Amino acid sequence: MPDFHRQLATTHGQFYLRDSLAYCGDFGADHFWNKPALRRRLAVAPGMMAIGTVQACPREASIHMVVGRRCPPREIAACPHVVQCSIRSQSGKFYLEPCCEVSDETSFALEVAPGWFRACILFEWIEKLPEDYSDVPEHYRIYLWPAPRRPLEFTKGKVWNSRRKSYRNV
Repeated sequence: MPDFHRQLATTHGQFYLRDSLAYCGDFGADHFWNKPALRRRLAVAPGMMAIGTVQACPREASIHMVVGRRCPPREIAACPHVVQCSIRSQSGKFYLEPCCEVSDETSFALEVAPGWFRACILFEWIEKLPEDYSDVPEHYRIYLWPAPRRPLEFTKGKVWNSRRKSYRNV
């Protein structure tokens, strides 16, 4: 499967990568977007992951998917916010989609072999100041490759400190 780039309309401050058989329940619930998930900007459930955006209002995010290759260590080192998790495809089809689909054209299908995958999500834009967000598109790079199931890993990250008006490492 070749790499691909998509502009995805995000809503409700999130977008998903999910198996076509994953249950789409109440992903706005406190047990899904709990404090650790909010901090790392990633919530997980069986067969799916939700990636938290900074801007809750509907807007487009630039997403580059790299399928079949691990994330190179140099990219992890260069990125300010990195999260990794395992995700299982039972159906052999993942969907990259916004929180609320407007039409079938807002969802992108990705054919894969059924089994476990590792995802490495790079938040490439996160060091911009919040007042700059309206002019800055959010950029994400997602590496997805077949791999045994492993625990979620908050490799490194930044969170906004509203008192100091700056990001801090977590």
